[in-house]
Amino acid sequence: MNVRHQIARGFVLSSLFILTMLSTGFDTVAVAQMHGTAPTDAGPAPHWRFMRHDPTTLKQLGGGDMTAGMNKLGDVGYELFITTANDQGATGWLYFRQSPWVAPMERPKLEYKVLDDQAITDLGRSSFGDGLTKLENEGWQLLAITSDRRGGAGWHFFSREKVAMASGGPAAAPSISAAQPLSEESAPRGPAPQSAEAQGDFSTPRAAVQTLIAGATSRNVDLLSKCFADSAPDEFAPLRSKTAAQKDLDDLATLFQGATVTDERIKGDRKAVVSVKLGSRDEEIELTKTAAGWQVVDF
Repeated sequence: MNVRHQIARGFVLSSLFILTMLSTGFDTVAVAQMHGTAPTDAGPAPHWRFMRHDPTTLKQLGGGDMTAGMNKLGDVGYELFITTANDQGATGWLYFRQSPWVAPMERPKLEYKVLDDQAITDLGRSSFGDGLTKLENEGWQLLAITSDRRGGAGWHFFSREKVAMASGGPAAAPSISAAQPLSEESAPRGPAPQSAEAQGDFSTPRAAVQTLIAGATSRNVDLLSKCFADSAPDEFAPLRSKTAAQKDLDDLATLFQGATVTDERIKGDRKAVVSVKLGSRDEEIELTKTAAGWQVVDF
């Protein structure tokens, strides 16, 4: 065999090897990742993990609230990146991905908000654009929108990185296998890590209610203990004294999940009412000004 034939044969064999790698090994890994079955040690390079849910499974994960279910995924770093919808604009499938991660770095935790056109318009005081601007100023990023066959908007999905309420930053997210759907048993539960220096802003009634929402959704008992005035009804005493039962913390987190402050009315020097749009209803929160700032009296 002459030199030219040897070179040609070597080129053919190399090409066949590359084609074999592309058609088997690489595709296998890609398909495994898309189906959420990629191993945690697939190779030296970091890799994405994928997960798909529909509204029903997210509600089951969140104890009846879809956004709460999304936030449980966000607690372990799963970010929403695409949605599907039916002809009427209702949510179909929601696709999440977990970013590449290498120890000892901590994977960011995310929180979600799901709003329709009217809720965003109300947030902007009758202006949809102002509502979006307000959300952006609060750190919310628009990720996806469902639309109907005619292009009408259905639901708007927002997320932002969850800010740790305790000093020292968020705890490292637990490892969850991408091969297994996240369930209520495997999802993180209980209060967030606490410290004696829990953050909070009680300078205005609106800020105090936003602090309450943050404390409730993160189950931060240190922060919640600072939200209620001594004159608040006895039903809030366990929150003030940090002795609230886990079920009460879970119920409060569900109530305020996705809550949005829509109005603030100050009455005199020491009284105020803040309107909040919840997932199930609108709420009026009464506050009073104390030596510690604005604190909740009742709702």
